Amino acid sequence: GAMRTLREQEKISFLFVGHGNKKEHVEQIAEEVGNAQVIDFLTGEAFQQAVSIASCCVVSLEKGLMGMCAPSKLYSYLQGGKPIFAVVEEGSYIAQEVEQERIGRAVSIGDVNALTEAILILNRNREECRIMGDRAVALYERKYTIEISLDKYADMFGKLLG
Repeated sequence: GAMRTLREQEKISFLFVGHGNKKEHVEQIAEEVGNAQVIDFLTGEAFQQAVSIASCCVVSLEKGLMGMCAPSKLYSYLQGGKPIFAVVEEGSYIAQEVEQERIGRAVSIGDVNALTEAILILNRNREECRIMGDRAVALYERKYTIEISLDKYADMFGKLLG
């Protein structure tokens, strides 16, 4: 919906990377609107390059998955210093973190108007995007580096195994 609404905005385009079960549907919409491109799943340096060219990144979860999974791409986006558009259920830990840490905007699943407005606001304010990106990197370094994550796993298994 946001792609359709923003199709006339010359400075806004969308890049979808992946191979999820909605890829074909997204490809059809991308072809229809003309302001979007869909490419296959990327890993390693190719994925990092895709993140580096983005102004902002989207993290989304299907309704009903709150608390059941965490989109790992979020951590790559944080590490890459990108503001986050979190399209998730209200009250999810991702929405809370995005808002509390001021690293982007959280919008409810299906709220096309809120997502469109959030994109337009950040498109008009590049300095705010840069600041959000700086906050994203700081959050990653404070909570999600490989060292911190491994320590959390070790603590968890230590508690489980006694």
